[in-house]
Amino acid sequence: MPENFVRALTYKPFGICFRNTILVAGLNVIAVVFTSSFCAYGFARMRFPGRDFWFGIASFRSQTDISWDLQLAASTAVTLPVIALFFLAQRYFIQAVVMTGLKG
Repeated sequence: MPENFVRALTYKPFGICFRNTILVAGLNVIAVVFTSSFCAYGFARMRFPGRDFWFGIASFRSQTDISWDLQLAASTAVTLPVIALFFLAQRYFIQAVVMTGLKG
């Protein structure tokens, strides 16, 4: 093994960093699966305004194929209001950052 690899692995505590990465990633996967199952149960059992819209976006995927054109169109349609809100509120966001004195 070349010397620079040995030096790179022993310069910082690589084992601890690797363990922490696996721990954080594993806990993140568990949390996402856990919360997604609650969300899916809510979508399946409860009736609320907009429910059919979100199911419609999810129906652009099938078991074997994804309609990428429809998925992209739906993603754009969902993202546009967030972008519009950002542009409308950007002035207030910048004012808040300036008032707190954050530099950077």
